[in-house]
Amino acid sequence: MDKKLIVIIPAFNEENFITSAIKEIPRKINGIGSIEVVVVNDGSSDGTVKAARNAEAGKIIDLGGHRGLGAAIRAGLSYGVDNDADIIVIFDADCQYYGKDIEKIVAPVLAGTGQVVIGQRNFRKIKTYPFYMRLSQRIGNGLTGFIFGADVQDIASSLRAYRKETAKLLLENLHNPYEEAIESVCFMAEKNIPIAWIPVNIRYPTRPSRLITSKFYFVKYFFTTLADYFFASRKNNQSAACAERNRKVFR
Repeated sequence: MDKKLIVIIPAFNEENFITSAIKEIPRKINGIGSIEVVVVNDGSSDGTVKAARNAEAGKIIDLGGHRGLGAAIRAGLSYGVDNDADIIVIFDADCQYYGKDIEKIVAPVLAGTGQVVIGQRNFRKIKTYPFYMRLSQRIGNGLTGFIFGADVQDIASSLRAYRKETAKLLLENLHNPYEEAIESVCFMAEKNIPIAWIPVNIRYPTRPSRLITSKFYFVKYFFTTLADYFFASRKNNQSAACAERNRKVFR
């Protein structure tokens, strides 16, 4: 039976890119019966909404103000879950990723071999990619994998495909209004939710990042999130061990 795919594009002042982003989305994928493109307008003050309508976005969700990337993605995931999407893809509005790679990342979900699939970027091909971001991501990948015993290849990649059931879990557990990528990988690693990593290419640069405004902010956020999940994981493990000891004592 063909599946329903909903592609979510969070957008904040993306007037210059949103048309190209929408046109990047493939309209036919083997095994997919319907594809809907949903733009989540995160309080844009430019012509993003008008451009999205002109580009024939299937749906535009207006958050009514600037609430942050994490909030926009959760709104998109919620729409996908409520509208019975079998697969929900997150696609950046700035055209960093190639739309043709959507077919690659939904393939494991269609085959039943992946709950979550994330595009693994090939930074070696991009000589202009900042060294501090490359280094921070490599350290972040390694630390997250070490802390949780998980395979983490590109913790900050935002090209993702989620099975409906996994999207529900993320909606119930993610709370950061400004970011989703790093927090969700930490959550899935801590909960032992397997992630499939698929190599993808990217365009760099497209425009200055609206999320990462400085080297200091990037590094601080990266490692603060890792620390939060590390200590939460230790607390949960200690609580589970305590409960098990009590069970043995009082049984």
